[in-house]
Amino acid sequence: MTIPTQVQWLPSPRTIREMRGIGEIAASSVVFVVKGNKLPLRVIKNGIEGAGVWNRVEAFTNAGPDSRCELCSGWGNTENKCGNKPKCGYY
Repeated sequence: MTIPTQVQWLPSPRTIREMRGIGEIAASSVVFVVKGNKLPLRVIKNGIEGAGVWNRVEAFTNAGPDSRCELCSGWGNTENKCGNKPKCGYY
């Protein structure tokens, strides 16, 4: 698993809202690294606040060309990011 280590400061929440309002950005994402066993599960369930904005959280899933999706049985993606129709892996 590789987690980005280059720190980039986000604009203020007001600036982000303004940029979304004029269509300059449609969405943004932030990487929070959370250590331990219990805290990550709680953050995934409840979300996390950053820069005064409450954020939905998803677990990091490393999907490479050798990853096989358990939903569509395709290669290179994982079931939590899959947009394909479900398909049996045997057919």
